[in-house]
Amino acid sequence: MSLATSYGFLILAVLLGVTSNSFAKSAEGFTLLFPSIITGITIVACMYALSMVMKNIPMGITYASLRD
Repeated sequence: MSLATSYGFLILAVLLGVTSNSFAKSAEGFTLLFPSIITGITIVACMYALSMVMKNIPMGITYASLRD
């Protein structure tokens, strides 16, 4: 995987992380079905994207980019 692809995955991970945080807030303690499902899917997708990023980009850069 090229470095450009890794940075693409990093951008995707950031967007998925923001999305999961937004839906987690609207899930009201995971009592609403649709926001809870979207939260779970986006968290899993974010972790997958991060695992792809960590193959080429150092952890310090990845952490600094994802820190809330």
